[in-house]
Amino acid sequence: LKKEGDTKDWGKVLVRQMGFRSIGFVVAMTLGAAVYDPSLLQHVVDWFGLNISLNQERTLRFPLYLTLCTAIVTLCIALAMKRINPRDSGGEAFKGKGFESLANAMKLTIRTGAWILRTPFALVIIATGLIFDHTLRMMITLSSQYYRLIDLPESVFGLIGSGLALLGLFIPRLAMKLAEKHTPAFNMGIMAVVTLAGFLGITLFLPVLGLIPMALLSSVMFFLSFFVSHYLNRMTDSSQRATVLSFKGLSFNLAYGLIGLFYSLLFSMLRSHTSETGLPLAGQGLENRVFMKSMDWFPWYFIGTLSILLVFAAWQLRHSEEHRQIG
Repeated sequence: LKKEGDTKDWGKVLVRQMGFRSIGFVVAMTLGAAVYDPSLLQHVVDWFGLNISLNQERTLRFPLYLTLCTAIVTLCIALAMKRINPRDSGGEAFKGKGFESLANAMKLTIRTGAWILRTPFALVIIATGLIFDHTLRMMITLSSQYYRLIDLPESVFGLIGSGLALLGLFIPRLAMKLAEKHTPAFNMGIMAVVTLAGFLGITLFLPVLGLIPMALLSSVMFFLSFFVSHYLNRMTDSSQRATVLSFKGLSFNLAYGLIGLFYSLLFSMLRSHTSETGLPLAGQGLENRVFMKSMDWFPWYFIGTLSILLVFAAWQLRHSEEHRQIG
């Protein structure tokens, strides 16, 4: 983009990229659900006149095969990529061979990490993304059990996932408008309000209507993805942008792994406590009760981590005005 166009068009590129990604999610989830269904595949096989018998044990492997094929295609695309302008400072990391190239890459990584720590706005943006991302991803990971408890049949889970993925076709456009007209602080505030509303709505377990808070949380994920990329791109030189995004991805995944461990401990403690209360629950009934109790912790966890973030951001940005700049 720096060579062929205007770097200020990064927002438009993000909108296009996120739109294609949403379409990919829809195709993947729809196709995955279809190849998992033995009766549907058997109808297709019979229509072609093939003498093949399919059962759940066989079709269970098909999504794995498709994932492997997708991974191979992705690897081929990645290997075919080339740096457009290797003469910039970022290209130095890829010069040389063997240990020299590795050493240069490590120097770039260390230099970029130091830059993040010295740049308050970049550090706050990554911290903000981390706080929102790991909590939202944990909730989305648990969505299947939540859908069961709001009386939705398992047969529509794939359709729900596809429908939520379609939000990515228009949420990024709205995010770009907000970025163009409001400050980062305002946009992060909007995300916080919507996220808290979503978590509070989840705790109600409203039959069918419980999809609304899940849609709110899914929308925030798209807003978050756009805003974090947009603001980091605004202040990061192209020579180290990929490394900055790598740091962002690493921190997000680390936080997601930690909250997964915390949730497992929470679930175990709640199960023990619920069993000791003497309620006539066992098996799936006990698991459902414990799951519903665990959801009550999400709003409070988000409020707690958000409060820590606000204190951290106020301290980091006390001499900065970037969070008040529109665009």
